[in-house]
Amino acid sequence: ALRKLCGRLFAQIGMYTDAETMLLAALEDDRRIQGTEAPEVASTLHILAEMLRGSVSACQTVKERYKAALRGVRYSRECLRIRRKCFEEVSTDVGGALHMLGYHCAEYANGAHALAFFEHSRMSLEKAHYISKQLGDVEMTATTLQDLGLCFYYQMRYRAAMKFYQAACHTIVANFGSRHPGSVSLVYAPQFETLTI
Repeated sequence: ALRKLCGRLFAQIGMYTDAETMLLAALEDDRRIQGTEAPEVASTLHILAEMLRGSVSACQTVKERYKAALRGVRYSRECLRIRRKCFEEVSTDVGGALHMLGYHCAEYANGAHALAFFEHSRMSLEKAHYISKQLGDVEMTATTLQDLGLCFYYQMRYRAAMKFYQAACHTIVANFGSRHPGSVSLVYAPQFETLTI
C-alpha cells in the first residue's frame, strides 16, 4: 500500500520513471500476497496505465511517447482481462479499463503508425462509452467521447473528431455547467454551435 501511494505521489509531481518503478514493485507485492487474478492486481495495473497517460503527455520525443503508450496498452489489457473475470461487463471497473486501453491504443497508433491500433482504440472506447451511459456516469461518458475525438483526430479525420469533442463539451456543460473545469471555454461555444459536420 505504501509503494502504491508513493507511486501515485511521484506521478502527481511528474516523476514518471520513479512512479512506474514504485508501482511495478507494488504490483509484484499484490501478485504475491493477493494472487495473480485478484481485483487488487487489476487496480494496480489500472493505476500504472493512468500514470502512463500523464507520462505520454510529458514525453519529449515521439519514440518515448509511443513506447510509454505501448506499456500503457500492456497494463490496460491485463487489467481488463482480470476485471472481466472479477466484475460484470457493465461496471465502472470494466468500463474504466476499456477506456484506458482505448486511449493508449490511440496514442500508440499515432506514434508508431500502427493503423490497426486505431481500430482497437475505437472499439474499446465505444464499449467504454456504452458502459458509462448504462451506468449514468456522466464524467466517464464525456471523457470517452473526448478520447474518441482524439482517436479520429490522430487519423486526420477532423470532422469526425469534432463531432466527438462537441458531444463531450455539451455533455459536461449540460450536466455541470459552463464553469466546470472540464467545460470548454465559452469563447469556443459559438464555433461548436455553428459548425456544420
